[in-house]
Amino acid sequence: MKKILLILCFVSIKSYSQVNIGQSKSWTNIDVSNHTQSKFNQIKSLKTLFIVPVELDIDTITPIIKSVWTINDIEFISENDFKANKYSNYLVIELMDDVGFKKRIYRYSPNESAYDAKFREQMDGKTIKEYIIFNFSLFFPNQEEAIAQIFFTPNIKKREIVTNSSDRKSILEKAIIKKKQKKNKEEIGFYNFDLGYIKNYFQFLNTSLNENTNIKVEDEFIDENEIKKLKKSTLFAPEWMMKRYEPFSSTIKKIENPEKYFSKYKYDYKVIPNEELSNKILNTKEDFYYLMHTQINENKIISVINGKTGNIVYRTATGLSYNIKPKDISLLNKQMQ
Repeated sequence: MKKILLILCFVSIKSYSQVNIGQSKSWTNIDVSNHTQSKFNQIKSLKTLFIVPVELDIDTITPIIKSVWTINDIEFISENDFKANKYSNYLVIELMDDVGFKKRIYRYSPNESAYDAKFREQMDGKTIKEYIIFNFSLFFPNQEEAIAQIFFTPNIKKREIVTNSSDRKSILEKAIIKKKQKKNKEEIGFYNFDLGYIKNYFQFLNTSLNENTNIKVEDEFIDENEIKKLKKSTLFAPEWMMKRYEPFSSTIKKIENPEKYFSKYKYDYKVIPNEELSNKILNTKEDFYYLMHTQINENKIISVINGKTGNIVYRTATGLSYNIKPKDISLLNKQMQ
């Protein structure tokens, strides 16, 4: 069969950290172009409008964000009441919520055979991969490209539904997935889209903007000073991190015991319900540390965050990986030595 040029058309995500400032030059987001000093000054000189999405209660989220947002004045408005023309001079924080599909498109070749033409017709426009886009984005007035983003991890139920809504899977594969879905009692949502985590992410974003810092997501990051405190502290982790995701079927494979992951972790740890950890962040008066797994499509970020300050103490990123693994915790333990 003659070779036919393959063109990929898809909605792409520009970063896969929890928080990103700047514009990525590669899919791994290793190289990030810097914001200039004048741009940081402009951010601080403007007012910010936080568009509260329908997923959040405006009366609840407002005091949480106000308590950590200090770089400029901030106002809040519900998504349903927002009118762009009234806030054309504001920085805008908006939740971007969409599903993208990577499509296969074949270019027509004038010399193709009838067989090639039939193959192209059958494969043209087929979905290769699904993308889930869910992030808070910060925009300059009247600009479409985000200057900072905060990403969240879709739960397995969300991934199941998106996968089954595309044409990538066969009828038989969809039937198998549907059967497995019945075992998953989750409600569609995002694992770290909770008030405590949101507070920490905006704390970190605010601090970075205030200090004129461009966040560069490298394969490995360690706060050498603060990670020493982790040795004497309990490392908390949300229960949902114990769920094993099966990427082929986009379903839950199994739920592991914490001991499997933490067998080589030499310090104290505790796995607790997600709501309990989120509330602990909201109410803490003292430093404590928790483990976080952020999943942006096929890219995994494992990090340790200070629940009081939102500071990222440790971070490592891995492509083509979907689950936390014992070696992730082993690597963290090694870096703490």
